[in-house]
This record gives sequence, structure tokens and C-alpha cells, in this order.
Amino acid sequence: MAAAKASIQTLVQQMAEQIDLRYDWSGSAEQTDGRCRLFVYDFSVTNTPLEEALEKLLAPHHLTYVIRNHTITLMLP
Repeated sequence: MAAAKASIQTLVQQMAEQIDLRYDWSGSAEQTDGRCRLFVYDFSVTNTPLEEALEKLLAPHHLTYVIRNHTITLMLP
């Protein structure tokens, strides 16, 4: 997965879809005070476990996540 410019939530949704998970758009926006809508530039991961890819994407923005009922929700730590 590679993106020159994309929102955090779009990237997480794409990751989730690759392993048959869903992404909670409204819950993530609510839990992160909108930070999930920030854009990232030149993000790339290849053959990386989901946990590592999410850490690489979320940590610089001080975000974390939870997976419940096959759905990823972003949140503040």
C-alpha cells in the first residue's frame, strides 16, 4: 500500500478492507476529535502485519485504535 497524499482514515479503511475488517468512520471521528481526517504524505507499507502498519501510520499523530466486532475504531491514547 502506498499513497502520496491521503487522510489517515482513508488509509486505515484500505488496510481494513485487505483483511476483511470494517472501519468505523463516525466513531473514529468522534473518538479522535477529528484527527483521523488529517492528511499524511508519502505513506507506504508492503507485506507488513496490520498492527505494524497501523503503528507506523498512527503513532506520529498520537492516535491508537481498537478492533471490536471486526471493526477498527481510531482513538486518542
